Amino acid sequence: MIPDQARVDAQNAAFWDELCGSGLALSLGITTVDRESLRRFDAAYMSMYPYLWRYLELDRVRGNQVLEIGLGYGTVGQLLAAAGAAYHGADIAPGPVEMMRERLRLEGLGGEERIQQASALDLPYEDASFDRVYTIGCLHHTGDLTKSVSEVHRV
Repeated sequence: MIPDQARVDAQNAAFWDELCGSGLALSLGITTVDRESLRRFDAAYMSMYPYLWRYLELDRVRGNQVLEIGLGYGTVGQLLAAAGAAYHGADIAPGPVEMMRERLRLEGLGGEERIQQASALDLPYEDASFDRVYTIGCLHHTGDLTKSVSEVHRV
């Protein structure tokens, strides 16, 4: 870990504890976490980033061990889990971790125990644990892009 990495991790955890996507949610009038609100959020999110459908390859993830790093509001994770992936999630902040767990509970997808608070710089998984790793707009915030990319490749 670089000398100031613990400080950077703590700052990132505090900053990202407010969910990435909160601004979009508020602009849509979403103030609660329920199935209808999340459906509205997801529709708006995916319309803003339509290229994600191709990137996610939802038709190819069934049965794959999949890790998402940086969970945000949980749209991507829910899509992956609903498509049949053995979904795991990691985020440096507790807010996104709880949001993803709640989404899995609401949809009856299970696997809430596979969502954990962790740094992308020190992922708590064995080498080659996953068939796929997804991370969208996250790794460059870690303070050590080279190390975070190395961790993605490792797992």
